[in-house]
Amino acid sequence: MAQQIPPAGPCWAMPLHQMNLGRVQAAAAGNDQPYQEVVDHFWLNFLIHYLPQAWDCGGERESFTHARGRQQANVVVTNIRQQTHHHVVIVEAKRFPTNTPPGWENDYDWNHVQRIVMDHLQASRRMLGRVQTTYGIVAVGDRCRFFYMPRNCPPRGVLIPWNGNPGNNPVLNAAPILSIHDANDRVTIERLMEEMRQDILSGNNTY
Repeated sequence: MAQQIPPAGPCWAMPLHQMNLGRVQAAAAGNDQPYQEVVDHFWLNFLIHYLPQAWDCGGERESFTHARGRQQANVVVTNIRQQTHHHVVIVEAKRFPTNTPPGWENDYDWNHVQRIVMDHLQASRRMLGRVQTTYGIVAVGDRCRFFYMPRNCPPRGVLIPWNGNPGNNPVLNAAPILSIHDANDRVTIERLMEEMRQDILSGNNTY
């Protein structure tokens, strides 16, 4: 039976996260969008809340994922498995698109960003070994989608939507698009992160 990990609890109201959330806002028409780094900073601090150093996790920005290349992932959470440093969560973050009318996220080319995070996850496991299930988050502005890459379950090396219940997942494109500013979506994001936290920190992410 897997070790039960205490929940981290919500962090949206914490001053640091409130400040970071305030920076991830779409600009009015005709104005420049915030730089990508504000999206990076939000996710780096948000993930560390759920996967902290006290549990042998760490956060990195612009972390190399390819053994012989210069490709870097925007945000990475690392952990220790088999006495070795590993990438367990990778975020591919993008700034808002130039125009953000209502519903922009439904017209956005998510497949392009998903392919990037999948490439990072595949390269990382080739470089460091396939010792655990890993997770990918695609973040564009204030919207995000959650995925995982199984260690053992087929298809290996492919992104599967993360709904907190591995093995019972919809098709790839069914991963919901969630907003970090929407109250209902925040509840879903919290649940997905708590399930991820439980599996990673207990060492149960071997499916």
